[in-house]
Amino acid sequence: MIGEKGKGLVFIISQPRSGSTMLQRILGSHSKVHTEAETWLLLPFLRVLNKTCHQDGSETCYARQNIRHFLNTIPDGLEKYYGQIRHFCAALYNSSLERHGKEIFLDKAPRYAYVLPELSMTFPEAKYIFLYRNPVAILCSVMMNWADNDPELLKTYRDRDDLLTIPFLMRDHAALFWESRINIRYEDLIREPEKIMERICSHLDIEYNPEIIRYNEHGLPKWNFADHKVYNWSRPDADNANAWIDHVKDPVRKKLALEYIGHLGKGLIDSMGYSYDHMAELLLR
Repeated sequence: MIGEKGKGLVFIISQPRSGSTMLQRILGSHSKVHTEAETWLLLPFLRVLNKTCHQDGSETCYARQNIRHFLNTIPDGLEKYYGQIRHFCAALYNSSLERHGKEIFLDKAPRYAYVLPELSMTFPEAKYIFLYRNPVAILCSVMMNWADNDPELLKTYRDRDDLLTIPFLMRDHAALFWESRINIRYEDLIREPEKIMERICSHLDIEYNPEIIRYNEHGLPKWNFADHKVYNWSRPDADNANAWIDHVKDPVRKKLALEYIGHLGKGLIDSMGYSYDHMAELLLR
């Protein structure tokens, strides 16, 4: 069950198209873990505390300003707000756990990356999995799945901050989760799933069961709000690691990919566990 400050709660933090749904289904196959698609449960409560809008509409931005003003009129208003959100969400998580007879709730939504400081304040004793993927592979996946494979459409993609901002937020706020965080690369997960899942289970203080690797064979329902391609496989497929290379052979896509890694920069990409120089070398061939 979820403790007062989040013990028993796990969050996956990542960009979209990073393999988070696959990881979620693997962990959701564990006998002690329950998960439900993407709940987005904490987002409306925490985004109004965050100081940046990140494409929020005017109503959310006004709510952010006015709620903070109201909380400032109450003694310890911000702490009380966090406390009530913590109590409310933990009660809902626990109701779900009780219904399914599980001990750990796994929550996943890439948009949680926008509220990392607030998330750490709300549930400081939760465990966090920071999942990374080659940024060019993410760019290609977004282009293929959400922009009709058209680089021009991608330039006006409504959720461009998912590409342009989330990597910086994950880097800048990682220190908040120094003891509660484990870093995982998507490529390592699909190439060595047994080894990586054993590490993750150890981080979560649960016994590793190799059967969870076959994540679509344990009765989990198909989720409406998720990457539906995850149902095409029964276990991680290492062939997906370098699928992006063929995609960027097109000169226009290659140019866009070079612009993207240029925006992220060598320092950020290297800190994610990838080589900026090697990535640029592949793109310039």
